[in-house]
Amino acid sequence: MSSDNPFRIKQKEPFQVNEDTIEKIIKKRLNPKPKGKAVKFTWKGLTDFAHIFDTNIFSPQKLSRIKELMGDKDKAKEKDYIDFFEDIEKSVYSGTQKLGYAVGDIITTGIEGKYLW
Repeated sequence: MSSDNPFRIKQKEPFQVNEDTIEKIIKKRLNPKPKGKAVKFTWKGLTDFAHIFDTNIFSPQKLSRIKELMGDKDKAKEKDYIDFFEDIEKSVYSGTQKLGYAVGDIITTGIEGKYLW
């Protein structure tokens, strides 16, 4: 015999939730734990960031700062916060490097396709 509904209907049993569980869920949703480290503005970060505006490309201070940013840092030196200006400085140097690569790639795209045949 067939019925109007081709699927078997499961009988759902009502479940009960105690008050403590609901309270934990609400606290977790309304008071989430902070994600990651705090971002701080420091004067040292600002002074290091000022080297970006140096017009001499081969300035010793600028080159040493780039090496410091790109080098491996010891775990002992790791800060418990993110320095705002240092993060921007890293982004500028990284973006400049990626821009140089992209421009070089665009310039040589026509040459690569032309001489492959």
